[in-house]
Amino acid sequence: MNIFEALRVASAGLLANRLRSSLTMLGILIGVAAVILLVAVGNGAGVQINSQIQALGANVVFVYPSNAKSAGGVSQGFGTSQTLTMADVDAINARQQDPDVVAAIPIAQSGGTITYANQNYFAPTTGTSVDFPQVRNYQIAEGAFFTQDDVAAQHRVVVLGQTVVQNLFGSTDPVGQTIKINRQSFRVIGVFAAKGGSGFGSQDNVVVAP
Repeated sequence: MNIFEALRVASAGLLANRLRSSLTMLGILIGVAAVILLVAVGNGAGVQINSQIQALGANVVFVYPSNAKSAGGVSQGFGTSQTLTMADVDAINARQQDPDVVAAIPIAQSGGTITYANQNYFAPTTGTSVDFPQVRNYQIAEGAFFTQDDVAAQHRVVVLGQTVVQNLFGSTDPVGQTIKINRQSFRVIGVFAAKGGSGFGSQDNVVVAP
């Protein structure tokens, strides 16, 4: 049987069983479409997760005290260190341990009521060093980040995330304004560019100080 004869027989079979042929082709089309859809959804989810990780800083490693306690007071580590100090940060920044380390920063976090004029807003506050934007992948949209002189002099200055700015200031320019954090006055010197929310929490709901 040559190819033309085979095509004739196949065509005759399809015509004789139109319903079965139609259902078979429909099943193939649905299967192919489902595979394409699953691949597209998987790729989209992968891109979203990668973008969220990049927002956090894909090359960031968080270091906690080895004897950190859980909420119930149970030790989560195996060492005896109760806390980390600036000496630990300086040792890492000296790059004696690992030449691949770009920078290390201390982070002390708490929550506080932020007040401006008659507006109140609760936001997490972070105390850190001048390398925070580089390490955590933040860009300054307005104003400036604090300097080493601000850290050394313990100046009461802050840089705000976009969510905090929107909730406290609305359309008012926040740079140069004075806010209160738990009744302590701080001067706003900068605003971070928007990073967006993610499964890891909002990256824009931040207040950063020396």
